[in-house]
Amino acid sequence: MIPSARLATVPEFPFARWAVHYRAAEDRGLDLIRLDIGSPDLPPPPAVIEAACEAIRSPTEHGYPGYRGLPALRHAICA
Repeated sequence: MIPSARLATVPEFPFARWAVHYRAAEDRGLDLIRLDIGSPDLPPPPAVIEAACEAIRSPTEHGYPGYRGLPALRHAICA
């Protein structure tokens, strides 16, 4: 498979570039607070869970979106 020319213009993910620096710092014994990885082993705060439940219960949040899609997304895809 030959990747498209447009795909070649997509920059590398910044955190992938920085990972080598994180590992080097950790190897030197530094205790880093990694703000790039989140905390998938911890549950969301109760307020976040409640806000999600409220949004799910809201009758205005159900249904199909417009058939034309989001204008900003359509413009970005065509750019």
